Amino acid sequence: MFSMQDIGKRIISLRKNQNMTQVDLADKLGITYQAVSSWERGNSMPDIGKIPEIAELFQISIDELIGESKVVNAVLNISNHEQWKYENLAEEEIKEALPILKPNQITEVIDSIDKSKIKDIGMFLPFMHEEDVKEIALEAYKTGKDIRHYLPFMHEEDVKEMALEACDTGKDIRHYLPFMHEKDVKSLMVTYLQK
Repeated sequence: MFSMQDIGKRIISLRKNQNMTQVDLADKLGITYQAVSSWERGNSMPDIGKIPEIAELFQISIDELIGESKVVNAVLNISNHEQWKYENLAEEEIKEALPILKPNQITEVIDSIDKSKIKDIGMFLPFMHEEDVKEIALEAYKTGKDIRHYLPFMHEEDVKEMALEACDTGKDIRHYLPFMHEKDVKSLMVTYLQK
């Protein structure tokens, strides 16, 4: 398993061994020095497309850069024409790859796995497109599951739509309110109080 902090430390060490500044490294990679700084502090990961580029720049293997990771290496080695079988991965392996997967790849993961076997679907939410979060939240809503943990990752209009549905069916609407625009909350409350 890899850690963002460990990768950040490796990047610092590699950069300094090459007598490079953060700006030098950023220029070579076509990114901002703030991105390099964020990696080095362990606050974020290089984009999946940058990992091979960084490894090549420092003339090291990807494993030397990120540590051994079956999932990350599999993601990096997929060609655009291949399909990766996510369904064979354990939840912890998927969780490990989330910070470097693009939202479209995460959608592929979600579509290809048995969601009932995932203990924490919430781990995907910060990395997903709002439309995909809405789709999963609607599935959960229709089956009577609690959807509170989806709401922070949904578009305001979608939250409003679901709150109106809850209001119309006499369900509790309180957990929707913090994620709605103030004018929509007022309107919803008027509707709710008329019921």
